[in-house]
Amino acid sequence: MTASPRPPPRVVIVHNGVDPQSTVEFLTQAGLTVATQREGEDVFRGIVAANPDIIVLDFDCDGDVAERLKGDPRTKHIPLIALVELANTKH
Repeated sequence: MTASPRPPPRVVIVHNGVDPQSTVEFLTQAGLTVATQREGEDVFRGIVAANPDIIVLDFDCDGDVAERLKGDPRTKHIPLIALVELANTKH
C-alpha cells in the first residue's frame, strides 16, 4: 500500500499592487498552490482563510505588515519570506 501523495504547499503572496503574476506562475509551475493578497485589503482574514504553509511578502509593503503577521497568534507560526522585488516580467 502506498501512502497518499502529500498536498502541495500553500503560499500566499502579499503585495502592494505590483502584479505578482509572473511569481505566481513560477511558484505554480514548481508545484505550489498560490494565492495573492493585496496590502490594504483584510490581509489577516485572507491569510487565515488560506491557511498557508508560507507567506511571501513584497518588501515594498509597509513594514508594519510583517510586524503584525509575526505578532498575531493566528499567523506568527507561518514562515515569512520578504522579496526585494516581485518578478513582473516573463522569463
